[in-house]
Amino acid sequence: MDEVTAASIISSGYHRTVTEAAKRGQVQQLSAGGSIRYHAARWQLGANITSHHLKPVLQKKLAPYNQFDFNGGELNAASVDYSGTWRNVHLFGEAAVSSNGKPAVVQGLLTSVAPTADVAIVYRYYDRAYQSLYAKGFGDGYRTANEQGLYAAVALKITPRWQVDGYADLFHFPWLKYRSNAPSQGKDFFLQGSYVPGKKMALLLRYNFRQSEENLLLPGNPVKVLAAVTATRLRFQWSLKINRQLDIKTRLEYSNYGLEGNKQRGWMIYQDASYRFNHLPFTISGRLSRFQTSSYNSRIYATESSVLYDNAVSQLYGEGWQYYLNIKWKSSRRLTCWGRFHQGLYPGQTSIGSGNDVINGNRKTMFQFQLQYLIAGR
Repeated sequence: MDEVTAASIISSGYHRTVTEAAKRGQVQQLSAGGSIRYHAARWQLGANITSHHLKPVLQKKLAPYNQFDFNGGELNAASVDYSGTWRNVHLFGEAAVSSNGKPAVVQGLLTSVAPTADVAIVYRYYDRAYQSLYAKGFGDGYRTANEQGLYAAVALKITPRWQVDGYADLFHFPWLKYRSNAPSQGKDFFLQGSYVPGKKMALLLRYNFRQSEENLLLPGNPVKVLAAVTATRLRFQWSLKINRQLDIKTRLEYSNYGLEGNKQRGWMIYQDASYRFNHLPFTISGRLSRFQTSSYNSRIYATESSVLYDNAVSQLYGEGWQYYLNIKWKSSRRLTCWGRFHQGLYPGQTSIGSGNDVINGNRKTMFQFQLQYLIAGR
């Protein structure tokens, strides 16, 4: 009799179709772990273990890019981490090994080279066959595997009102990965200047340049090859506290993505406002956004204020408007209420999204409501 296996672990939580509903509860996972730490005056040392057991066993469909991924019913890992401070230098790091004996290492350094200058350096090495289910190591990729890189950052406080921050990240992927059918490499540069003339105003200007290698069909070549793709982003932000009740913030952002001579561009502008009533337990905040991008690749991200514990991030692409309104009502010392209305408008569109997430029409609307009641202790 053939052994029952699972091709993947579904963690989205969606049960929208018959196929998705049929996968519910088909994989059982038991996870356990432990950590032992020793603390001294200026340093600490820790040892950690994790163990995952799956039933049925995991057996992915093999492809060149995933042949080093975990398959089986049991995955164990162990690691040692440390951190310590010597004078004005802080060192930290961790070394881990998975069941197959492959390592993952991260090592960092933080130091103040001058009263107004701080420096950070981080090196990482994640073997292409290092296996984990939940590791979130520092790096450019979304997986803690198949990556080597060196990151360096500096923060300069030029005057009490002017500050400059920047970093450079050089990385290499020694094996295939998503959208790269060969070993690839890249670089990421960031520079930001901020000016705070007083307690009521702040100005920010940001520049980000990233270059990576991806599979592309080049003119005259019928087969996809690795090509260097660049992404450039510019941001200007201005925030102002008009009085004790009213705050406003304006942001303009520009994105540029693609090969030289074949760029996909996008822009976004939004206006935020927040008002706190003097004699009423209400706070109202909102945003109006206008955006236009050539494609999904030139999309622009924007974090949003929302109800308690909700991490709201908009992914803006295409052409349209977006706005939201939040209300916070602290009705008593223990009871607080939040309400949120959010809507995106896409003129000229007959549908939004794709696949199981498609919405017929040119607008998407969301309502949220939340209550928090604090139970007093003794």
